[in-house]
Amino acid sequence: MRESGGNLVNLLDRILEISAAEVDAIAIKRAPAVLVDIIAEEVALFSSRAHQAGVSLIMENGFCDQSRQIEDVRVRQCIANLIANAIDHSGAGQITVSCSEATERAIAITVSDNGRGVPAHRSELIFHVFGDKGLEGPYEGQGAGLGLALSRSIAQAMGGDLKLFNNSGPGSIFELRFAAPAV
Repeated sequence: MRESGGNLVNLLDRILEISAAEVDAIAIKRAPAVLVDIIAEEVALFSSRAHQAGVSLIMENGFCDQSRQIEDVRVRQCIANLIANAIDHSGAGQITVSCSEATERAIAITVSDNGRGVPAHRSELIFHVFGDKGLEGPYEGQGAGLGLALSRSIAQAMGGDLKLFNNSGPGSIFELRFAAPAV
């Protein structure tokens, strides 16, 4: 009962955040942080869940080891959502999280997996509220359908975007890109 109540509160929080995003009201408060540390912490948080799902969760250290002005909480929220989605939709396999400088003032974090991928005709729809509903297969019905929409809104509020790149084979690559000036 307590878990159900907590899940309902989380769902309502996400709906409120989506509503705020629709009126461009996502607050971004930047402070110095090191992205490689944030990514390592998020990967560590999800490692047990990934292991239980039969998924190998790997972090590749890119060039994100210098301090940058970012919104720590929002970046963590986006990374956590992308990793959780990859675990939920990959089946057994591998998920790789990496970070690189997209430009001198922007960062790109990628979460790639070798799961079943996203059908091309749904590749933009999944970023809409409840847009991942109607997916077929073993992962049908997972999640509330809010995470990718919220993560894209957050990325845009931080001066970037969240995009999906489908591999030519199985799997997907999600790229979270946002402004992150060096300190």
